[in-house]
Amino acid sequence: MNLDHALDKSHVIPVETSDDAPLPDGNDVYESLHEIQNNGFEITIRELLHAIGSKTAALPSSSKDDCLRASLLYTYILDLDSPHLSFRANYDSDLQTPRSQEIGIGMTCLLASRCFNVPWDQLGSLPGPGLRFDYRGKINGFDGIFESKGTAHRGNQRAQIRHGIEKKEAHHGRGDRFDVELIISTFIGRNGQPPRIVVADPDFDDLAKIYDRADNRFFRLRHYTRVLQFIGMPRTAFALYKYSQERFKGVSGGGIDLSRAVMEERLTDGMLTTESFDNQQYYGRWFDNVVEQGSKRYKKSMYDDSYLRELSGLGRHRVFQGVREDVYRAGIEGEPFTHDLLSPDEIRVSLGRIGRPASLFSDGTIQIFEHSSA
Repeated sequence: MNLDHALDKSHVIPVETSDDAPLPDGNDVYESLHEIQNNGFEITIRELLHAIGSKTAALPSSSKDDCLRASLLYTYILDLDSPHLSFRANYDSDLQTPRSQEIGIGMTCLLASRCFNVPWDQLGSLPGPGLRFDYRGKINGFDGIFESKGTAHRGNQRAQIRHGIEKKEAHHGRGDRFDVELIISTFIGRNGQPPRIVVADPDFDDLAKIYDRADNRFFRLRHYTRVLQFIGMPRTAFALYKYSQERFKGVSGGGIDLSRAVMEERLTDGMLTTESFDNQQYYGRWFDNVVEQGSKRYKKSMYDDSYLRELSGLGRHRVFQGVREDVYRAGIEGEPFTHDLLSPDEIRVSLGRIGRPASLFSDGTIQIFEHSSA
């Protein structure tokens, strides 16, 4: 198997509307979603894994709390030889539920970004208990709420949609608070079963107070907290996370000196790796283990590398997860991460400079995979 070839293969995922909560007629904002429903949602596994790896990176609970290297994990547990996007047949079913949820999150973020042009840094989970899968997107007067669901059993999708409807209807009747209120349920099974996305437009909880307090700046800080985890900087991520929490609570703490956290990180975990492509640099780390040694959040036995390689019948994989130099410097110099996101043209030019299979997102994050038969 050629890893890069498998990751870059296009998959067209059917998108259906739930009979229990059909999309409202006359809402022009859904026009792009209707177009995708007609043609299918076309993605590559490479961009899906990039979305999963960065968007599901755990917000740190301490300065030593590393995140799961989910992108690397999926290169072992997905059946990359299958014509369809699916899990390997011999993957432990007990571990499928969290993986299905992660795929649901990645697919939801890609779909929301593609359909509604929500900036990548503004797609994030709302803070607060019980809201982990409620995603918010906001741009130029557009307000959207997206609930992400994922399952490895096709028959569960209707129950997932109904659960979302029941949960929301219990609190209030439908209002005009949001332009889009969408549940997205993603099915990915085993043995080459074709995947499917089901969308629904149900009533939603009244999230107005949390929604208003969590402004664009808050979501950007939370997003780049996950990015710092993604590239292997847990200490600096924890510092930024604390700052975002204080800002959300309205605590006036002034600026944040991320450069100090960076220096402490260098002393404990060493310098970041620099990858250069045609005079453009990216800072990050190469990972060949799904779980960092000594992780307190994740059990090593569940993500043992020899087990994953035996499961997949493949050699060793490794992944570079990094961020473009100018974005990195915008994060640690002055007010953190107040830069502009990369435009489609900038991404296209940068990918041309890289000159090898890679994914680059508008937030400046990069992901490159390598395969070894050893």
